[in-house]
Amino acid sequence: MTSRRALVRVGALGGLSAAFVVMLATPAFAHAVLLQTVPGEGAVLTTPPRAVSLRYNEQVTVSPGSIRVYDSRSNRVDSGAISASGDTVRVGVRPHLADGAYVVTWRVISADTHPVEGAFAFQVGLAANATAPNVTGLAQSLLHNQKGDQTVGVVYGVLRGTLYAGVALLVGAVAFALFVWPDARGLRRTAQLLWAGWITTAAVTVVLIPVQGVYGAGLKLDALLRTDLIRGVLGTQFGHMSVLRLALLVGSVPLLRLLLRDPARHPVPTWARPAAVGLAGVLALTFALSGHAHTGDYTPVAITGDLVHINAMAVWLGGLAVLAYAVFPGRPVDQLREVVPRFSRTAVGCVAALVISGSFQSWRQVRTFHALRTTTYGHTLMVKLFLVLILVVFGALSRQVVGFLFPSRAPGREDRRVPVVAGGADDDRSGAQDSSNAEFDDEDWEIDEEFELKRLKRSVVAEVLLGVAVIAVTALLVNAAPAKVAAANRNGGVAGVTLKASQVWVDVTVAPGVAPGANDVHVTAILPSGAPTNLLNLTTTIDYPNRHIAPLTIPMRRLGPGHYLSPGFTIPFQGNWRITAHAQTDPFTEVTLVGTVPIA
Repeated sequence: MTSRRALVRVGALGGLSAAFVVMLATPAFAHAVLLQTVPGEGAVLTTPPRAVSLRYNEQVTVSPGSIRVYDSRSNRVDSGAISASGDTVRVGVRPHLADGAYVVTWRVISADTHPVEGAFAFQVGLAANATAPNVTGLAQSLLHNQKGDQTVGVVYGVLRGTLYAGVALLVGAVAFALFVWPDARGLRRTAQLLWAGWITTAAVTVVLIPVQGVYGAGLKLDALLRTDLIRGVLGTQFGHMSVLRLALLVGSVPLLRLLLRDPARHPVPTWARPAAVGLAGVLALTFALSGHAHTGDYTPVAITGDLVHINAMAVWLGGLAVLAYAVFPGRPVDQLREVVPRFSRTAVGCVAALVISGSFQSWRQVRTFHALRTTTYGHTLMVKLFLVLILVVFGALSRQVVGFLFPSRAPGREDRRVPVVAGGADDDRSGAQDSSNAEFDDEDWEIDEEFELKRLKRSVVAEVLLGVAVIAVTALLVNAAPAKVAAANRNGGVAGVTLKASQVWVDVTVAPGVAPGANDVHVTAILPSGAPTNLLNLTTTIDYPNRHIAPLTIPMRRLGPGHYLSPGFTIPFQGNWRITAHAQTDPFTEVTLVGTVPIA
């Protein structure tokens, strides 16, 4: 198979991979988790608030219009002045709000650089419920109007995949020329792949800065050149890492030019290899510090695992591209006897590093089989694992052919199989065989070598094609919400239980319920028939018997018939909390109901 045909196939698969990203890409995903709002969800205020604040489980970034407050007629009543401090965002509201229902919509950038959005409602005045419209429908309508353009999500996903491909070519070509086969330094095609990777990485990094701006703000591509959005992105972690990546690329140019000199006349300086390793490590760090790795738990291990994962991917897949495009064309088996086995051993080490680091990353972001089975992240991860498994199978087949073509030689032993170079003389052989048998064996072995080499080339090209597909799926995986978060948020981030007795039912809802800390606790008393009922008194407590936690009383205020709220109630830690409700239905009857609420 010619290198041109191989490149055509890689390009075709790249197009299919891009189409796959187009089909599955969406403009926004939920990453950060909203823990508390003031006013709280469904709160009834006797006096208008001066501001609305939202607290998340991690630091977030805001842009103009990130937090908006609307009245029941969809008119904005916020001041537009937004401030952010760590994990809390605040927006002022106009003074003297009239009695009625109000909807708050929000869209912020989570710590892993992806947008998260939502809406909630509150009311001013005790009589507002009687005249308020369907605020739930209003909130959904307002939020839908503020969603990002799907075209932006598609462009963002394709660019992320292209960025990974560029890094793989750049790092893979450098590693191949420095550590696998120094003669690759003098090949024109090695230089072509290396500079293609450098240009792609730099160009996509620059383009992603304005795209990140419109992606985070939920705008369309016509806002791509808005300077306020670009300045906002440059002030975020994503922007800092993008600038650092560009600086690394510019700083690496002298080393790359030195690397591509004629190896016979310009040997590699002793400092070049450590410098290349350091640059590759910091380059991978720009990805780790602007993605999932630097958020959540076990961040030091996760960041280290990301560095290993990205560089192992680049050395393996980029090295395969160098092997297929720059090394194989026009070279017989004898000229490949040194380079192919050495790269094969390198690839085995890369696969081992990918398996170890990838297993930890998958466990960290998924945690449960339920999350793997029911979330977009889990589904995408399973597709990636399937493709990687096929890739490993092709790699094993390639290694088997390599072992057959280039058997390792033990000390004191010589390879009994001596190939015949086309157009050359037969090598002499010692032994009892006659010349006719020796000639037949040599000829027969020459045909087998050519056949096995073709098999090896086909297998390597298949690995490159599968590598392109894996990179495309990885771009989707980077954009998707971690499975453990998505699973917890599947029902709006709500945990709850319905406590039942023959006289009365007590429904308890904890929001967001996906993390310890401040949660809003809603309690509703209903009859077994489903109708709300007023209680003479309701006392609710939670405790954790396994840790000997004494019962904590949940302070509640009544919002309406049978509906009580405790905003911002602190739940100390995650686990299965026991909740106990004492419901007094009449002057002589008190019912005690007990259940468990899981706080994940």
